[in-house]
Amino acid sequence: MCKKIILSLMMSLLFVGCGQKDDVITVGAAASLKNALDEIGQIYTDTYGEDIIFSYAGSGTLALQIEHGADIDIFIPADRIYASNYDSTPLLSNTLVLIKSKQNDIKDLTVSDLTRLDEVSIAIGDPESVPAGKYAKEVLGDKFDINRGNVNLATDVVQVLNWVATNNMDVGIVYLTDALLSDDVEILEYIDPSIHSPISYPVVNIDKEKGNAFTEFLFSDTATDIFNKYGFERSR
Repeated sequence: MCKKIILSLMMSLLFVGCGQKDDVITVGAAASLKNALDEIGQIYTDTYGEDIIFSYAGSGTLALQIEHGADIDIFIPADRIYASNYDSTPLLSNTLVLIKSKQNDIKDLTVSDLTRLDEVSIAIGDPESVPAGKYAKEVLGDKFDINRGNVNLATDVVQVLNWVATNNMDVGIVYLTDALLSDDVEILEYIDPSIHSPISYPVVNIDKEKGNAFTEFLFSDTATDIFNKYGFERSR
């Protein structure tokens, strides 16, 4: 835990120390949003001439950076708990899935099987800082020990995807949007949303003067089409 805090503080100091140009919008967003936001950001820059810098990480890491003064104008975590200290607007929702590598021979495995199979290696995000990991822990249940030897905790959901895609871990729990990005993984199960907290990506416009226009653009038809293309749904 100490190492995680020290690393996060170092990252926040990096943001503060470097600073950003006054006309550049800085967005801190959950790692699972990278492909969609990169595309949306490029369209926004091409259309309006405003540059955007994206910083992607686990939502908890980003929240800690902001708390320690990181220069972030807009914050989009993958769990509304990280936006609880701010005025926020629901933006997106997502779906959890259980995945395996296409190189792996595992078949017909479900999340309910994972609680009793010690020989299957499992990757999830660290529940302390990664919302997908928090949701995964809820799915696995209170009696499941995430510290047991066959479980690896990742710093963000993209790391889970990479571990499974390269067959370094047998299975992992990720967002549907991440699974759809990889040709190397196969979905074993679409996880019932009733067994975990609702997945919600809120948007926090921290610097309203700088961030208002791009925040509004995130709700445009153009942005909605791109989010949908990557498997996200609008929050209801």
